Amino acid sequence: MFKRKNQKDDICVLQINKEILNNSEVVLSDRNAAADYASFYKSPQGLHRIDFDLVFAKYWTDLNPFEYWRKKSIKCAEVLVPHRVKSCYIIGAYVANETAKVNLENTGFDESITINEDMFFA
Repeated sequence: MFKRKNQKDDICVLQINKEILNNSEVVLSDRNAAADYASFYKSPQGLHRIDFDLVFAKYWTDLNPFEYWRKKSIKCAEVLVPHRVKSCYIIGAYVANETAKVNLENTGFDESITINEDMFFA
């Protein structure tokens, strides 16, 4: 999100119904899936392997550079859905500001839209 902060008026984060975790094809990664040390688990059984304290931490900074990279990688744990997320699972969206909200509404998006500046480093 930090790398896209200059696009904050034109992007959103979709809110996905947690029921998608019951899909037998969904896989969870305990950190960024592209990270060298990522582990992968079937959903929903693998949920207990995710460090939610670090995933939802506001900051991941650390004086120790190895800890910084570890925390940063864990912050990016993923829910991997093969092929596509069916629209029936989309329950809303987060946007950075009112401009982004109007832009999203103008696309015909009809689910709830929540402004959350922090999520977009706004």
